[in-house]
Amino acid sequence: MSWNRHESRVQGFRITVASDADEDLQELSLPPSASSVSLTSLSPDVDYSVSIVSFSKARESAAVSGKITLQASGGSTHTSRRPAASDAVKCSAGAAVDLVFLWDISGGLHQTKLSQVRALFSAVAGAFTIGAEQTRVGVATFGYRQHAEFSLNTHTSRAAVLRAIANLNPRGLGKRTGTGAALTFVRLNSFKPQSGARDGFPKVLVVLTDSPSRTQVQDHAQALKERGVEIFVVGVQAADAEQLKLMASSPHTNHMFTAPSYETLRSVQRNLLLNICAGVEEQLRALAGGFEVVEPATNLDIVEVLSKSLRVSWQPSPSDVTGYRLQVVPASGEGNTQELYVPAQTTSALVRDLSPQTFYKVYLYALKDLTSSVYESALTVTLPLQVSVECSLGVDVQADVVLLVDGSYSIGVSNFAKVRAFLEILVKSFDIGPDKVHVSLVQYSRDPHPEFYLNTHQVLNSSTSTHTRY
Repeated sequence: MSWNRHESRVQGFRITVASDADEDLQELSLPPSASSVSLTSLSPDVDYSVSIVSFSKARESAAVSGKITLQASGGSTHTSRRPAASDAVKCSAGAAVDLVFLWDISGGLHQTKLSQVRALFSAVAGAFTIGAEQTRVGVATFGYRQHAEFSLNTHTSRAAVLRAIANLNPRGLGKRTGTGAALTFVRLNSFKPQSGARDGFPKVLVVLTDSPSRTQVQDHAQALKERGVEIFVVGVQAADAEQLKLMASSPHTNHMFTAPSYETLRSVQRNLLLNICAGVEEQLRALAGGFEVVEPATNLDIVEVLSKSLRVSWQPSPSDVTGYRLQVVPASGEGNTQELYVPAQTTSALVRDLSPQTFYKVYLYALKDLTSSVYESALTVTLPLQVSVECSLGVDVQADVVLLVDGSYSIGVSNFAKVRAFLEILVKSFDIGPDKVHVSLVQYSRDPHPEFYLNTHQVLNSSTSTHTRY
């Protein structure tokens, strides 16, 4: 095939070749001097859609498209050549699904990002048999705003879908990352009947993001899950791992994938595809057997709250559950987030490593395999960080404590008196004794000098005031 080069300066040309047959999308990159190319590895009697665009950095021209068919030669001895079997992951032929991609473009676009994301989306979509009564595919993009690149009912053939993905070149939607609003956008738009979504078909959302969301994602993702949408997330570069967990369906090991850069995005492709295929099969089995509702746990109660931990309890779900998922999320988005999975027989849990003096939302889900109940929730606030003045009195503690005190002249007489008063209070908080706490004091200016050793005093007395002199 050949074309006339435009007079404007470009960096090159990109050609894509897609077919309705079970063949991988072909993509060729050519230098700006090219005006023709030979297409190889085409099969006889197969209709191909071919498109060409010129590009400069991250900008691309509108695509020029056409169709070609390689006619088989006549003669009874001719055998049509089919392409060699691909090693790409393919889902089962009966795995029909409503598949939507949600792509974060708030971080800007460049040629590597465009090509790698297109390749990933093409591989995932190409794993299914695409058609009006089979798998339908849609793509939405977002930054601060959202946009449907194409809907589930826009393209009804494999070639059309792969060509649309290959020609994705979204425009800026704002540099602030509003992932939560984007999740709501696909729930209210992409997964609606008017956009091609169907009752009785599995629903899968693949979220690809490279930036932390400026808004919370928990509730927006949960609203999708409650409507039967299975969410897979792919985080690249600066994506927030905690937010990815909050968006992904359970278990996270099967629904959350990360890559350090777009150059390495292909490394997650196979594992992502295998889990998407498995998830669709699981949804199909659930739909075939009738949708099973998992009843939530009840009476979620926060029974103990400290500065960095809390304990919750609940009444078990009446359903035959396989476990529970407990999420503790800062209401403001700032602070440590924790998530626990506990066995089905568990009715209480201790959550550690929280942030002090922080409002937290507590969510509890009952789980049966991949199916989740609606959540039970509670709100609490952790206590301020507290330090006990009497750190060992009344407690059987054994410790060796060495006090290292700056006794140089730069401290000054008045300040040193304050230091000595502080040390007296500190030492009196210890339970000093032969089998309890031992205390030693070392002063230093240019050279260190031990005032007394760990075995000098075995009872609480005025040792600090006696030995600490300026």
